[in-house]
Amino acid sequence: MPPWEDERAVTVQIGAVLMLAIVFAALAMYQVNAVPAQNHAIESDHNQRVHNEMLELRNAIRNVGSDGGSKSVSVTLGAQYPSRTFTANPPDPSGTLKTTGTGNVTVSNADVQNSSEYDENPDRLVGMPYESTTLVYRPDYNEYRDAPATRIEHGFAYNDFEEATIPLSGNGVISDGTIRLVLLNGSVSEAGRGGVSLDPEILSGPNDPVPVTSDGSGNITLSIPTRSPSAWNETIGTTFDDGESDARVVAYADGTLRIELAKKGEPYDLQMARVGVGDHGASNSDFDVERRGSESGSSPAYSVDWQDPSGQSSVVDSNCTDDSCVVTGTSVDLTMGTNATADGATVRYAVSDQNVGNVSPTEGTTNSSGMNTTMFTVNSSATDGDTVAVYTSSGSDGDKISLEISRSGPSLESATGRMNTEHTKHGLRSAEFTWNLSNRGDIDARIRDQKGGTVVGNETITNAATSGSTIVQVKSGSNQGGAEPYPVWLEVEVRDTGEVCGAQLSKADGTVDLCN
Repeated sequence: MPPWEDERAVTVQIGAVLMLAIVFAALAMYQVNAVPAQNHAIESDHNQRVHNEMLELRNAIRNVGSDGGSKSVSVTLGAQYPSRTFTANPPDPSGTLKTTGTGNVTVSNADVQNSSEYDENPDRLVGMPYESTTLVYRPDYNEYRDAPATRIEHGFAYNDFEEATIPLSGNGVISDGTIRLVLLNGSVSEAGRGGVSLDPEILSGPNDPVPVTSDGSGNITLSIPTRSPSAWNETIGTTFDDGESDARVVAYADGTLRIELAKKGEPYDLQMARVGVGDHGASNSDFDVERRGSESGSSPAYSVDWQDPSGQSSVVDSNCTDDSCVVTGTSVDLTMGTNATADGATVRYAVSDQNVGNVSPTEGTTNSSGMNTTMFTVNSSATDGDTVAVYTSSGSDGDKISLEISRSGPSLESATGRMNTEHTKHGLRSAEFTWNLSNRGDIDARIRDQKGGTVVGNETITNAATSGSTIVQVKSGSNQGGAEPYPVWLEVEVRDTGEVCGAQLSKADGTVDLCN
């Protein structure tokens, strides 16, 4: 055998070893760079879903506290990574949902008007401390390490970051001259990765509206326990001129927040109820206060109430309750409910001004949960600030919700971007974006090879929460400008308005403000 044939065989073996080494190196780079980025995106998506589920739980507690009965809501504690053939995942992330201990809720400096008109003594509603607890969800993610805790306090839902809070709903305590206090009773301690079901149910009340005025010793004051006074400051305000009208936050000490109500010519309506979750106590008559003669004549077989339309991209969650809502989009789904549950009941809808908008369908039938949904569509001729009442009726009862039309749409309050520090010699692998919106909406997060240049990575976030983040991967096979594709251009666009925040990043840059 000629000697060069042996040399050729050795060359083939060396080539095979080199190819195998390249394959293992590529897998290692994918494990180090791509897997964490993909898992971060999965965790971020789960966190957005939990925000919506916690908002649904908040709405269920409020609705039970207003209408009685019970409702069932599911919360998904953890996320699940996709299975991988050649790479590995860490354990699937989990989460906890717990009550936070109890504190006292008190209405002080208040005097009940017309006490003799009630069958029970309404004076016990003011001046006495009543225990209440709150709920908090905490995620335990592997990659999204700065995810917020999500809290529900006295009808108010918000995200609690280490140094900031983001409201997910209106304050839920004072609105349009009504003080609505829904106290929470019970113990919840859930942990894991799957879904858990909570069934809020009425334990006491709600009482018929009781008019209250100042007793002369000072302004009516609400004392409520909270873990984050700054969240209440943002929604209610610290003066009577900002945030919620006729209310202001005046003090916080020892875990209790004090909210002062403005003196005015007419009394406030006070409604209180106790709702149980998890392992809770027995029902009682603390808040079973009814106005004498309020049930004269024939009583309806069931009551009819609008549900809170929060959680849709076309509304401003912080300005939505089951009584009123600010609509920024072209349409919004409106859902009514019955208590006691009426299955198969005919429901009718109407509006006060068809120049502002219409509902479709105008008639429906309740489902097995006693609920039905219609869609309100804003008329093209409606202008900013227009208001319309939408009515629902079924049986011998009905309800209305007031909608205010806002044509401003969601806006970007801030946005940041950064390139992942792990990148290959072939260029940028992914970029991380964060944003804060004035209200929910659809947004696009993009990577371009230069300002106005080719889009090399894009993700659309539908019905984005007011605060969130996402990872955008560079498209496979995209031309990124050579071995070192810097600088690049990162941008976030609001689809409804076309508003764009963008900035150029060089290789040395960390997190960059995209709106400045």
